[in-house]
Amino acid sequence: MSAMSSLYELQPDIELKVAAISDVAEEPSIRGGDRLPIMVLEDVVSRNPAYSHFFSEEIRLKRQRRSKVADIGIDYSSPNLVANFATLGPSAQAKSVDRIKRKLFDLIVQRDAEQSTFLPRAHEMIVYSPGISDPLITEKQREMLDEVHDELGEQSKREEIGFLPVTGIGEITQRILETPFGHA
Repeated sequence: MSAMSSLYELQPDIELKVAAISDVAEEPSIRGGDRLPIMVLEDVVSRNPAYSHFFSEEIRLKRQRRSKVADIGIDYSSPNLVANFATLGPSAQAKSVDRIKRKLFDLIVQRDAEQSTFLPRAHEMIVYSPGISDPLITEKQREMLDEVHDELGEQSKREEIGFLPVTGIGEITQRILETPFGHA
């Protein structure tokens, strides 16, 4: 560049700063992800702090999941409700659908591991997606979301896992708080 322009001045420090920023973006605890579980935790705790210890350690510490790929991840586990939370964006991309299916599979494995216990718990996949009244959602996107919800709901039904599509964090909080420690 300096050969092409007399105004160009090499600044090696800038290149190092750019590299450092990209390294931070790759850090698992900082990298963007589905913030829904953390947002649910915050809403639930603001209404009833006694429920906070039912959330996974990763969520309580506000970190992205760091466990091994083969580990089972459960977002919320109380004496009567086991739930995973996921966001399905307006474009219903395959990546988010795959993440939901994995979380659904984790619930199946958790439920099957509990089959020998005498304390049955509800196991639910709770999926947030924008509602029809969201101004950023087109009719075509809503149709696509509804279709994905139907498919995931059918799969959940076959596996005997609850499936709850919601359009607000308050709905998730309400579901959690409606399932007190002593009732399913």
